[in-house]
Amino acid sequence: MRGARRQLLLAAGLVALSLLAGLAVESRETGSSSATFTTTSQSAIRARADHVHDWLRLYAQDTDPGGLTGYAIRRLSDPPVPCASGQDELMVVDLGGFRSTGAPVTLKRVVTLMAPSPLPDDITSVTVTAALLPDPASGLQPLQRVDISNLNGAKAGNPVTLLPGQQLQINLRVRGKAEMTPGVPYYPSVQLEVTFPGSAVDYYVYEISMAVTRSTD
Repeated sequence: MRGARRQLLLAAGLVALSLLAGLAVESRETGSSSATFTTTSQSAIRARADHVHDWLRLYAQDTDPGGLTGYAIRRLSDPPVPCASGQDELMVVDLGGFRSTGAPVTLKRVVTLMAPSPLPDDITSVTVTAALLPDPASGLQPLQRVDISNLNGAKAGNPVTLLPGQQLQINLRVRGKAEMTPGVPYYPSVQLEVTFPGSAVDYYVYEISMAVTRSTD
């Protein structure tokens, strides 16, 4: 009886690992962002909203609720198109092609972030911390800097606290790496961690994959 039970548990575990691996491959191939949660934090949060987009929304030009324009253009795109499309966990970003020599390129308003109004559970503000993660396959990092600013370009800080309805933008400094194969996309990420009074750390997190290609132009 115990042997049969162990076999059932092993089979269930293998199925779960297969599903997780499939999700990871799908996210890597589409370049979409992902909202991740740590299981160790779940017991510390009671009756709170379960999705990161309940606490922070992500927008591109095609989804901006106020019709805001001026989002960053994908470098070397013809015709010019914005880097980002979609919203929240379905955000897709392709920054375009970048040389590995010369000055880095600054892209302003790649995506915007907004605190929902109202926030759940009578919370009055959320704090967002931005960080950069390298391409998971190669370890290369063409993203040199991430800034959070107001819509007028003035720096807002990192971390930064948002009030309900407040909208800020993400700016990036990018330069191709000599080790990158020309014409092949790499997928570094911008990580956005969301916290608020009483929340656990590393629980509400966006990881936004940013496709970057090394170019010779």
